[in-house]
Amino acid sequence: MFELKKKYLGVGLVLLSGLTMTEVVQAQTGTDDATATQLTAIAQAATVAQNEVKVTGNVETALKRTSLAPLYQTAIQKYITRNKNVQASLVSQGEGYTNVSTKLQVKNIQVNGNTATLEAIERTEYTYAAQELVRANKKYSYALPHRFTFVLQNGQWVMSSDKPLDGPDAEFDPQTNPPPAPPVPIPPNAVRMQIDPPNYNKSSSIPQSVASASPKSQTVTSNAYAYPSRSKSYKTSGATPQLFAQLALNRDAMVSYIYTYVFNYNPDYRNYSGNGAGGDCTNFASQILRAGGWSDVYGDYTNDSYWWYGMVTQDYSWVGAPHLYNFLNYSNRGTPMSHSSDLVVGDIIQVNFGQGEGLSHSMLVSTKKNDGTILVSFHSTDTLDRSLQDIIDSSPAASFYAWHINDSFSSLPKPQTVTRALK
Repeated sequence: MFELKKKYLGVGLVLLSGLTMTEVVQAQTGTDDATATQLTAIAQAATVAQNEVKVTGNVETALKRTSLAPLYQTAIQKYITRNKNVQASLVSQGEGYTNVSTKLQVKNIQVNGNTATLEAIERTEYTYAAQELVRANKKYSYALPHRFTFVLQNGQWVMSSDKPLDGPDAEFDPQTNPPPAPPVPIPPNAVRMQIDPPNYNKSSSIPQSVASASPKSQTVTSNAYAYPSRSKSYKTSGATPQLFAQLALNRDAMVSYIYTYVFNYNPDYRNYSGNGAGGDCTNFASQILRAGGWSDVYGDYTNDSYWWYGMVTQDYSWVGAPHLYNFLNYSNRGTPMSHSSDLVVGDIIQVNFGQGEGLSHSMLVSTKKNDGTILVSFHSTDTLDRSLQDIIDSSPAASFYAWHINDSFSSLPKPQTVTRALK
């Protein structure tokens, strides 16, 4: 077991918004300060360069910002090319960024002869070019873990790879980061969402009874029976359903929860971020839905007709993107949407990245600009107010499936028989 020591290294790079400072937690395995400083500087420069390209679209300027470009350019060329294309697409859609600030918090450095590995968390904040946001927030920010690898060539460390370890931009590697269970097939009748351009003009596909519902209104139905929400210590065995009033969705509470816990996880819930944990995106989405007024629906945890969280475990629908899709489909809590322009704050977008994993990501609409542009927030990678168009341009093989979360709902799903054999 090696000892960890913390120190600050004088590694700073100026990028539009000023000086960044890198915190290093260095594993004491013979790595000297000079080597740690050099590896950190290369990793920081590489991260800053690819992010600047998404702002300016100017690759040459981004690479010339420091003299380190020859030491990392090959390793991140695919990200530079992608971000250049993303920048052009965003600008063509009337979007884009004017500024970016990037800090790299290094967690561990390992040197083994002529190879080295550096693990770090990138914390980046973009400033939107457009100012017509519904809320005062004008930024998109995220925290993304990386693993950088290096080789020593002629006495100089050169980056050989930069691999995101989490989130939609992570490379899907079934050997090193397999899904927790075999992919669940996307239903053949699933409604694939069309991505509408800004100021798209069409008649809304939201049913009039849903579109006209007020988030502040409340409706009570005589046949709305369900299990009421319980504390974490509540045991489901022996529970008896009781009359439960049908409440309205509180979208303001959902947005408040997003802003409170997107980067600082709520300690009342388990954390499924990180390699091997399956990702925290749908867990976070479920927390937001519960904050907005959803009550738990208890039953067999392998049956997607139910949705609940308990002290020891939770059902599939709470944490799994395809299972939450099924619950929304079986219950009366969501309406599938075919157009992005019909979404509002608090609605859900789920993603199939086209890499063989099926539906694997859940996001919530956290801001909608006056021109209809959608910004989303999610966990894994922890992200606040990212442009949906940015995600689309960054993941060209992806397909999107959206749900309008109904403003009023009962807690009792339609009867279903959905069971799965345990592995």
